[in-house]
Amino acid sequence: MDNRVCGLQRVKKIGLSGLLSLVALVGFSGCGNENPRDLSHEISRDADVLSHYIAIQERLANDSISGIGEQAERLGEKLSDSEAVAAARAISQADDIDVARRHFETVSIALLADLNEHGSSGATFYEAHCPMAFGNRGASWIQADATVNNPYYGSQMLRCGEIRGTFVPENGNAHHHEHSTAPGVEELPEGARMIEVKAHDFRFDPAEITVAPGEVFALRLENIGQVVHMWEIEGRPETHVHAEVGQTAQGVIIAPDEPGEYRIVCTEAGHTEAGMVGRLIVMADDAGR
Repeated sequence: MDNRVCGLQRVKKIGLSGLLSLVALVGFSGCGNENPRDLSHEISRDADVLSHYIAIQERLANDSISGIGEQAERLGEKLSDSEAVAAARAISQADDIDVARRHFETVSIALLADLNEHGSSGATFYEAHCPMAFGNRGASWIQADATVNNPYYGSQMLRCGEIRGTFVPENGNAHHHEHSTAPGVEELPEGARMIEVKAHDFRFDPAEITVAPGEVFALRLENIGQVVHMWEIEGRPETHVHAEVGQTAQGVIIAPDEPGEYRIVCTEAGHTEAGMVGRLIVMADDAGR
């Protein structure tokens, strides 16, 4: 997190992974790209296992099973949990994406359990959850990016879900940050402004906010709707503000340093798809604010 606002998340220290394997080099595959992304600078004990896993996750999110057979086969060779091994083998043999997605959940459960117990020792990973997956039973997964990339729904509801946790290696030790939430207003620098937003079903008022690059401001979210609502800069879970029905929540937000337009979303399942989105305009010239 930006050092302008620090010490603001609850951190739990956890040890090194016993399930995941030692390797020296790893890449992750991008959506729709059969060649792994080059992340060779990331060297960690869990990198090999999770590189195969992430390759499968990103392909499923891209509605594709092309290439997942080899990735799943190699993943199964690295796992020790018998159910996860069987599920990986089933994925490697699957010719139907729905079958692959069902078995992918079993592998996800095993790897998340290991990450929660032992942590990531070399790269940052995110725990995501979709409450609507598998007939509203809900399912979780691991991904390499902070923007929800749903492997259970793919393009049907690609952004359905929320980031629940972040596995971050710090100074060689693994830490698990719980679901990110913007820090309270007691951390607001003197002279910073407060921006008020009302959350309706399903829209923000105002939907558009203009700020300066790197500006630190307070976001006051008043929920006047009939269901829970959130405000978050898409892909930046540390800006998450959560307001229950009839309540008002506040958090300190650090605007992006780069000028441009950033999407604001309600991360409650299905709300973004329902149109509950807005825009954060980062403008170097503050004449428009």
